[in-house]
Amino acid sequence: MAGAFVKRRPSPAQLAPGEAEIRDLVREVYAGNIVSERIERNGSDAVLVAELQNEKLKELKINLSSLARKHEQEGLSLPAIKVGLRFD
Repeated sequence: MAGAFVKRRPSPAQLAPGEAEIRDLVREVYAGNIVSERIERNGSDAVLVAELQNEKLKELKINLSSLARKHEQEGLSLPAIKVGLRFD
């Protein structure tokens, strides 16, 4: 009997460890100003969409997958990513 294997796409709520680490940085930077957040999928990339209060931007979209790849594969440091998340 031959088995069929189907690669399941991660649900929007499931994040890879690197993506979760970037999401946590966003939460740290914007702390109490995040009103709501959700994860959207753009192909295989996870995008954090955060609604903000008391900020110049009302909505923030961060491609968690792209930043996680830059950190893991290109050596971009977490402190550099954190600084880059601010739009002051």
